[in-house]
Amino acid sequence: MRLFLAMPIPAETRAILGSLPRDLPRARWVRMEQLHLTLRFLGERDAEIVDALSEALGPTVAAHPALEMRASGLGTFGRRVLWAGLAPVEGLTALARDVGAALREVGVEAPDRPFAPHVTLARLGGSAGLGAFLEAHGGWRGPLEVWGEVTLMRSELGSRGATHTVLRRFPLSTG
Repeated sequence: MRLFLAMPIPAETRAILGSLPRDLPRARWVRMEQLHLTLRFLGERDAEIVDALSEALGPTVAAHPALEMRASGLGTFGRRVLWAGLAPVEGLTALARDVGAALREVGVEAPDRPFAPHVTLARLGGSAGLGAFLEAHGGWRGPLEVWGEVTLMRSELGSRGATHTVLRRFPLSTG
């Protein structure tokens, strides 16, 4: 099964992201119910690892406070991905680091690239209209909201894109 760790997007931020125009040529937009912040892609794993991941991640995530963050600004990874950024990211970076350490304890190694917090909005089919779109909408700011949990997700690829299913929820500390 294809697994990843994510943070669900709070409701008001999700609504604002959903109101962004979808008039970018050749863009394949992520369905609103699928939007998330990926903490770590785990790749193909046997189902038996889910319990070990839960045991390692539960206490690690609970040791971190819920995060007050704001999604703001748009950017791209080349001509492939349109994303929304996040701020502030200090607490998020610490959470990602500690989650990585917990994963190593159960034999899941870290990726070779640095953690780049973002919310993927669309897969791009080129740069047509991209400059104008970013100029018109790139400066948006979402509300400061509490991001309060990490989820272990299963991703199933299909002809209409990926479908994500929550396997486990790990709340961040509220006190």
